[in-house]
Amino acid sequence: MKLDKIVLTVLLILFAAYFCAIFFLPGTNYTFYIKPLLIPVFMTYAILKNGFVFHKRYLFFVFLFYIGQILILFSDHSNTVLQLALVFYVMFYFALINLVWPQIKDTQFKKIFTLTTVTVFLINALLLFLIVYLIFESTTETITNFITVLNAILALMLMITAVVYLSIDTNKKSILYFFGAISLILSDVFAALNIYYFGIFELNVLDLMLHFIGFYLIYLFIIEKTKPNEIDYLSSN
Repeated sequence: MKLDKIVLTVLLILFAAYFCAIFFLPGTNYTFYIKPLLIPVFMTYAILKNGFVFHKRYLFFVFLFYIGQILILFSDHSNTVLQLALVFYVMFYFALINLVWPQIKDTQFKKIFTLTTVTVFLINALLLFLIVYLIFESTTETITNFITVLNAILALMLMITAVVYLSIDTNKKSILYFFGAISLILSDVFAALNIYYFGIFELNVLDLMLHFIGFYLIYLFIIEKTKPNEIDYLSSN
């Protein structure tokens, strides 16, 4: 058996153990020990499978995503750690936007403000405003509220970026990015609602699933090649 398949098997076992612990062993520390292993094992598999074709933009995104996950694990009893985790989530949103910036930076200004993008902007702005309002009602921490507002702004920018990218170049690559971005945004939305308002087990599971799905879709977006010279972009940026 090839090494990449062995690592993939280990990854699938870890995922199975992780979700079994969530569903069948709630309140235990098993998920605390398993979750930090998932991203490193996945990236080991990705490198073995695809070689070192990942550009610095993507590796920066993975790093911020992973650190944010680790900090969340330690945030239950420390508001400072939670705030730091939120800062890393703000930065990983920025890094995710930066992944497609080379493809959309030369887009004409008038092409961005289409009926579709304006509609998406208004819907997401309203949704994020309501979520920020609920969080503000639940906590009086000024720093947390400030970071939450930044997170909402970056989430809005990410959604608009995904819509613009999809509209100017509709192909498998842009579709993967679009749904990956949506999954990560919804994951954070559900996580925020669950932490500050609902506290529902099912919502927590949905948040986790969307988190991993979004991360995987962005990985597929990175390795998907639509042009003969795309490998040059992956290797040189």
